[in-house]
Amino acid sequence: MAESREQIAQREIGHTDISPWLSRALVALFLATLLVVPALQTAYDVSQHEIGDRDSVLPQCFDALRLPAVGLRALFSGEGGPLDRLFAANREVLRSIHTFDDTLEQRSRVGQGLRQRLQKPLTQLLGVGNEQVYRGRSQWLFYRPAVDHLTGLGFLDEHQMARRAASGNEWQEAPQPNPLPAILDFRDQLARSGIELVILPVPVKASIHPDLLSNRYDATGGAVHNPSFGEFLAALEAEEVQVFDPTPLLREASASSGEAQYLAADTHWTPDAVNLVAKELAVTVRSMVRLSKKNKIGFTSRKRPVQNVGDLAEMLELTTLFPAQTVYPGEVKEPTGSPSRKGLSAEVMLLGDSFANIYQQEGLGWGTDAGLAQRLGFHLRQPVDALIRNDDGAFATRLLLSQEIKQDSERLAATRVLIWQFTARELSTGDWRSVPLAFANKDDETFVDLPAGASIVVEGTVAALSDVPDPRGAPYADFIVGVHLVDLTSDSPIDGDQALVFAWAMRGRQLTSGADYRVGQRLRLQLRPWNDVGRELRSINRGELYDNNLFLQPPCWGEEVSP
Repeated sequence: MAESREQIAQREIGHTDISPWLSRALVALFLATLLVVPALQTAYDVSQHEIGDRDSVLPQCFDALRLPAVGLRALFSGEGGPLDRLFAANREVLRSIHTFDDTLEQRSRVGQGLRQRLQKPLTQLLGVGNEQVYRGRSQWLFYRPAVDHLTGLGFLDEHQMARRAASGNEWQEAPQPNPLPAILDFRDQLARSGIELVILPVPVKASIHPDLLSNRYDATGGAVHNPSFGEFLAALEAEEVQVFDPTPLLREASASSGEAQYLAADTHWTPDAVNLVAKELAVTVRSMVRLSKKNKIGFTSRKRPVQNVGDLAEMLELTTLFPAQTVYPGEVKEPTGSPSRKGLSAEVMLLGDSFANIYQQEGLGWGTDAGLAQRLGFHLRQPVDALIRNDDGAFATRLLLSQEIKQDSERLAATRVLIWQFTARELSTGDWRSVPLAFANKDDETFVDLPAGASIVVEGTVAALSDVPDPRGAPYADFIVGVHLVDLTSDSPIDGDQALVFAWAMRGRQLTSGADYRVGQRLRLQLRPWNDVGRELRSINRGELYDNNLFLQPPCWGEEVSP
């Protein structure tokens, strides 16, 4: 009788001979594989404590012991009935587990070493990028979320919006996926103050240069868009929203001149592209309103060489593999020779993201005084008021504006035209919730609201945190974490028992102590009003706290102090 496959397998396995030395060697190798990573990480964490870069003497893995305390605190100090508090405690524990797991992975020394050693041959020999970067042709790099925006489903597709609207979880609120209601609401709020709105969606790199990503495209062909982009423009036109789409302008400039409009190893556009868009945008603004002659300024412009590699090469951790690129931003100066600065009397305001900031913020590595606001001001011969945040153009800049209006109700008194610039990929990935331009103050009495120039030292318990990005995949090298502190105490008089605090979590792609904050942790911080540091820091990407409308509260800047 023929044997079945199971009987043959059992007979063969049952007669497999393994010598004692081989079995011991395999067991030893298996145990070493399990133990070597935590052993090396423990040694590294202890060494970091000895040099003062880690607060706790205990290795990072011991941070997990805080997780039960997080749940218990939320259970016994939360509001509502027992079931509500149980669900709240479960959310906080899941959020903390998620953050702990991400941080453990980010700070793994073995992981960092292996990634750096493997990424170079994978990129050089196989043309492979990583989770955030695609390798293109001719040493060009492309930001993966931007490419996914072009190749994915339409951002206005009903199924796609439903999927994004349901993408939240127990610890993270789902985004508002539809950009149209937010844009129309913002337009209407501005119109009530007599302000015209201009929408400026900047195309992603692969939209203008698809031929440098894939040989399926021709350099002389048309631009590539998300399937919903045409529908989006048509909907705004039907609602009589002014849109300045620079895509045809940039694509024509590329085809006619043969010059790239975007940087080879960076996400952003070239100085010539910024200037071209600013020049044509100035024409649009002048066609909408007659600007006052009293604000006219004879700006000067001078090109200076700047050399850098780019943020995409940094995300690959292979800046030495790609050649540095030299560009010539046109620095804008006032007649006195000082840099162009915004003025509250400016009739034109720009809300923008890193595409507006790339040649303005020194930390981005491509020069200063030549950003979109500066170049627009140069062509208008008018000052341009600018509120810029490097990421989250769908939401963050409107929030910045709202917070400034809360501090100064006359903030928009001189504004006649507001240009809202955002990167087109935000249409697929951004959070498009509406933001009111005027806030009620009824909930502010429990939150610390410091006057200008004030500084106090407080102790408080972390009740909520924004997520901190992985340095390997973050589009920007710096990040500010949002922290909700409760149960505040201080030796100085304070006007509340809670605070919305922002603090450094990443600088130069290196995580700081702010990345280690945990819910339930007791912190001692020196607080200053955000407005005292906002001019220097407001363009830095930061994590907002959306839950319970915490982002509406007066923010503070926090720095750790010794007990």
